[in-house]
Amino acid sequence: MTLCDGLDQEKLRQWAHELSQINPLNAFHEDGEYAFYRNIRDEPDFPFARILNTLKPTLKKYFEIRNVEEELRLDDAFCIHYNTDQYDTTGKKHMDPSDITVNFCLERSDDLVGSHVLFFGEKQLTGVKRDEDSADNTNGGCKQYLVAQEAGFATVHYGGHWHQTMELKHGRRTNVVLTYCFTDPSKSEASRTCYATEAT
Repeated sequence: MTLCDGLDQEKLRQWAHELSQINPLNAFHEDGEYAFYRNIRDEPDFPFARILNTLKPTLKKYFEIRNVEEELRLDDAFCIHYNTDQYDTTGKKHMDPSDITVNFCLERSDDLVGSHVLFFGEKQLTGVKRDEDSADNTNGGCKQYLVAQEAGFATVHYGGHWHQTMELKHGRRTNVVLTYCFTDPSKSEASRTCYATEAT
């Protein structure tokens, strides 16, 4: 599903540039070895409400949420930026501490190679832009498929859906990840307090 409708492409590029910069608040946390991470939960001008409003039809149709504003609360929001200066551009296989996750690609370079999100299991993602070069396949008995990261597109999935970020081989991309939990604790399956990784 695309979020470009109602969100200006130039503004998305501006957000990607601004959010991927090291600032005094995050300078001590960045060593250049891993993907750049920045918490944006309290960014006053970020269009959280506009993004959620754009997602209403998807959330109603595929996640059976009738009243988005009443049934969901934003739990966390962060920007993650990948480029070839980083030693490790992958993200381990994990589940999110949310009921629903929105992984929104703000910007990617035209020469991007790699950096797909790999999903595992039988549960399909409906209405997402999947990598045309990646057919569904099974690895060790577990079905898996790649989802390409395209600027202006969001991947919306259950927080409990196993996934990982594949290596970025060339170029750069900037995504914003928004995690939502149900306001009704009896509906919420987000009992994880952090990102659950697979035991090795």
